[in-house]
Amino acid sequence: MKKRPQSGFTLYELLITLLIVGVILTFAVPNMQDFARNSRMTSTANDLHAAFHLARSESSRAKTNITVCASSNSMTAGANCGGTWDQGYIVFVDNDGDINRSGATETVLRAHPEIADGVMMAVANDATYFSFASTGLGRAN
Repeated sequence: MKKRPQSGFTLYELLITLLIVGVILTFAVPNMQDFARNSRMTSTANDLHAAFHLARSESSRAKTNITVCASSNSMTAGANCGGTWDQGYIVFVDNDGDINRSGATETVLRAHPEIADGVMMAVANDATYFSFASTGLGRAN
């Protein structure tokens, strides 16, 4: 009789492997959820920071008022101020300084859609806009 080497796994080896995989997944899955939530939060903060940076640099470059405002219709052609920050926001040229987009000359420089699910944005004093003067400094009310 010829002896043949056996290949494969025993039931004991398979159960130990599944136990190890189960323990690793028990710790990994919650951490991945936290990682995804933190990533969405960081992305939202970076987008808002970039919008304010664009508004400030564009106001001093173009020597005109630039406004960043919350917009409930930020991704439409007729985007205008109104709504809350979590619904979206726009950065636009505010030629007449009325904190409201009107006319063909007040072009949208950047529009952002709704913020990601699971991210909450808190704004001081329920502010809905911020405007930069032609000097690059914030405009008073």
